[in-house]
Amino acid sequence: IQILMLIVSGISLSGVHLPIFNDIITLLYLGFIPGIIILRILKLHDLGNTFTTLLAVGLSIFSTLAIGLFMNQVYPMVGIAHPIEIIPLILTFSVYNMALLVISYFRDGEFSSTSSSKLSFKLITSNQFLCLCLLPLIAIIGAYTLQYYKINTIQILLLLLICAVIFAMAWGYLKSEYYHIAIFSIAISLLYYSVLISNHIWGYDIFFEYQFATYVIQNGIWDFTWPHAYNSMLSVVMFAPIYSTLSSMTLTWVLKFIYPFLFSLISIGLYKIFEKHTGPKLAFLAAFFFIAYNGFSYGWMVQMARQQIAEIFLVLLIWLIIDRQIPQKTRKILYLIFGVGLIFSHYSVTYLFMF
Repeated sequence: IQILMLIVSGISLSGVHLPIFNDIITLLYLGFIPGIIILRILKLHDLGNTFTTLLAVGLSIFSTLAIGLFMNQVYPMVGIAHPIEIIPLILTFSVYNMALLVISYFRDGEFSSTSSSKLSFKLITSNQFLCLCLLPLIAIIGAYTLQYYKINTIQILLLLLICAVIFAMAWGYLKSEYYHIAIFSIAISLLYYSVLISNHIWGYDIFFEYQFATYVIQNGIWDFTWPHAYNSMLSVVMFAPIYSTLSSMTLTWVLKFIYPFLFSLISIGLYKIFEKHTGPKLAFLAAFFFIAYNGFSYGWMVQMARQQIAEIFLVLLIWLIIDRQIPQKTRKILYLIFGVGLIFSHYSVTYLFMF
């Protein structure tokens, strides 16, 4: 992944954007790799696929925000006037990730997993899994046909298929081992169903977020002296500019495609949290109730990038409160990291969490 990211950076430096390749490699590099190495440093193993992924994503996003803040504040002191540019970013993140890798080797190099909680080939090639994976594709095609051909038939079909999945779960046709996959597939489908109906961002707050993130990209540095609440949120002025700069993906599509993807992960986090206190079916319905609520995909959530990132940290904090499989000392470290990440991401969610 490190080598592929260096290739992506070289391509981006030449002003070229390779769709899908650049985007996926950068998403893995910024959104997963640092977190999974930190989990090895903390010696956290066999937590299950769902929470391993969520923890890795949360820790990776925090790493991106913290490293970006460090570069922005320290590099100008040593003569690098524009730290949020491709070369300083790729060099810094390369050193950061390799340093984490060395630490994890000495901390956890002897570990060998004996867990059986891996995705089996039979699971990911089953008819139910493949059908669930079609939902996001249908959502993207439906948004495309609505935008360019003014036909909403496929979008209506998507809603009917989601209803069919819910009935299949209720009547026992959907196996319980697919519940978390189903809830994630429905969540990402509903988000893309609405945000992709235009090639432009839409909403209210997101235009201000776009403006402040654009200033960072254009200037190569974050001016924290501008007195605006949105300008103080690193989830906007750090993560989006860094991702856009490294991948050469336009800021518009970072906000429309990458942020909703990360935000949709909270659906499986909620499902697992609810499952600890109820049965799988009730947990599925509770998580579906959350993502079926108007504010999730049609209302304010898709219009506020900063809150999408903040709610990832919020779900992880709630999980740390109720889960006891992580040692107390390690849980306190994660609690501190995600708490600071929440403060970095959104002020209102932080206030609510404090209460």
